[in-house]
Amino acid sequence: MASKKQSEVNLSDFFVSKKWISSDGREVRSLCCVLCGDPSKTFKCESKWNLKRHLVTKHKEKAKEIGLDKDLEDENCDPNAQSFKNKIKVSFWVDPNDHKKRMVKWVSVGNVPLNFFNLKCVQEVLHPIEEGMKIGHTNRHNILQYVHDCTVNAVKHISLEMQGKLISIKADLASRKGRTILGINAQFIKHGEIVVRTLMMAERFEKNTAENIMEEILRALATFDIQLPQIYSITTDNGSNMLKATRLTRNLQELNDSCLDEREESEYEDTDAEGDEELSADTDEPNSIDFETTEEPSESDALWDDDFHLQDMKDDELPVIEKASLTGIRCAAHTVQLSVLDVLKKDTVAKFLTKTRKLVKTLRAQPYGNMFRHDKTKKLPFFDGDTRWGSSHQMVDCLLQQQDFIISMLPPNLLKDYSANYWKRVEQFVLVTTPLYVLTKRIQEETMTCGQLFLYWKECCLDLEVLQDTLAKQLLDALVERKPMWFNNPAFYAALLVDLRLNEFDPPILTAEQKEEGIMHMLATWKSIKAVTGKQKIEVESTAPTSSKNTPLKRVQQLLSASKQSKPPDISEMEKKIRRLSLEPSLPLECDVIEWWDKQYNKDVDLVQLALTVLQLPCTQVSVERSFNGLGQILSKFRTSLGSIPLQQILFLKANDNFIDSIYMNFA
Repeated sequence: MASKKQSEVNLSDFFVSKKWISSDGREVRSLCCVLCGDPSKTFKCESKWNLKRHLVTKHKEKAKEIGLDKDLEDENCDPNAQSFKNKIKVSFWVDPNDHKKRMVKWVSVGNVPLNFFNLKCVQEVLHPIEEGMKIGHTNRHNILQYVHDCTVNAVKHISLEMQGKLISIKADLASRKGRTILGINAQFIKHGEIVVRTLMMAERFEKNTAENIMEEILRALATFDIQLPQIYSITTDNGSNMLKATRLTRNLQELNDSCLDEREESEYEDTDAEGDEELSADTDEPNSIDFETTEEPSESDALWDDDFHLQDMKDDELPVIEKASLTGIRCAAHTVQLSVLDVLKKDTVAKFLTKTRKLVKTLRAQPYGNMFRHDKTKKLPFFDGDTRWGSSHQMVDCLLQQQDFIISMLPPNLLKDYSANYWKRVEQFVLVTTPLYVLTKRIQEETMTCGQLFLYWKECCLDLEVLQDTLAKQLLDALVERKPMWFNNPAFYAALLVDLRLNEFDPPILTAEQKEEGIMHMLATWKSIKAVTGKQKIEVESTAPTSSKNTPLKRVQQLLSASKQSKPPDISEMEKKIRRLSLEPSLPLECDVIEWWDKQYNKDVDLVQLALTVLQLPCTQVSVERSFNGLGQILSKFRTSLGSIPLQQILFLKANDNFIDSIYMNFA
């Protein structure tokens, strides 16, 4: 009888209907509790169970008075209500946009396949949360829209970062599962630190010729609103197609600058037309040809015609243009790799490595393989790779570290082949290649400056000189022989000039000719900085003395004026500052040269801006290769059918994952 009375509790005595306006302007009607006294307290789920639970949990005394708590316990005993016993109400604040960004990180950073969101177990977790936020359920189709929105916002943010700056480009190619990707990175200095941004991970469908690679680079620049004059350098490996693509881009930049220079010259000729007429009147010679009215094509027009046929020109026929500010840099890490491989391919070393691989193959087979696996303190020997020489050093070093254990398990017939003489060669090989292995690891730094690269290289050479060994001498000669590939470059000279840690080397690192090339490059770079950053040009004041009445020197005076026009006062002042850098006291080797220059802003803004631009020069393309590490994780055997555009966007976000959280994105 009491149970029947309890079941007749009228919930309408405690809850009243209320009309309110939602955030999107819709009129919504829901219930609110009279006992709470808070009109804003509403119930999105108005089930009988939910209303009773509210009274029991929030108004215990009233629920006990009407016997509702006993009624609720009876309902919990019902098999249909048993599932409520273990449920916990969780309340938390979440931005729907943040929720969508988490889903994007699952796909990009977490390498989750798109079909993951269609799994029933995943939907059981996500759907209640998304229903509470009143957003659509995440599935394999709309997640691609979220990826696209994140990509668009990241591109906008990176574009703003690089606006009005000279930047350095790094490019490289990689293949996975029969698909080729061109990675393009941008490097610049921001707040006293080297910053690397991935601009594009473009899938290639055409042949990787220099012309096609250049077009892909230009497309990446256009995507981020980067003008061609903003490109300070392009760092690539030693592949002929990559090097030629750099030269083509350099030529295109020069053609662009030539058009601008001709426009300025034509304006200057208009202003000096009267002076030219006076000079021609003083002589009996006929007037010179009027280049403004001639119909002959200008030199720049001819160069533009050649540009359309660059793909028909051979590599050795490409014009070398000295005026362009863009500089091609060869990856130092790739060059060091080639230096070591040159030596490892020689007969004596190659035979030693072949014999070592046979030993590794024997040790990985049974019963020796199980001996390594059972002893957790031992490491199973492994084979080296064909593309990375460092794996050969690690393979031999792994054997050396476990020499006693390996000798104890080998049978007598193998001990004859791998005698003490062999192990002596193993020890010597590891000793000699260790400096190069350390150098290879050191130059993997993404933010390494050119000065730091030279110091690492010099330390390795000094270590090899100390070793009295034939192999050490061969490696040292190979390093020195290939040094000009990454060292002989005006941009590299300039980076060494502003690195004050190198001032006290004796003999100096740079010869007089190399130093002069570096200074001229810095002056050209300063001119590019002013053009890109929009600095006001300093007008040349007419300070020339008046000509003598007795000896008029009009032509000489005009020659001097033209010289001053080609060398403005601000350039001359900057040249003096650059030349004085070699007289500055040397900084400690452990000093962060970029941080040191960044702290000099208050002393000389222009010189600091130039120095930081020169120091941003990337001497390796390691950051691009690291971006390719995600290619194997994204393009796995479970995702081989991933479309080209989703693949490029996911790789782009994986490489720039910090933008997913740092930027507020309002999804559609």
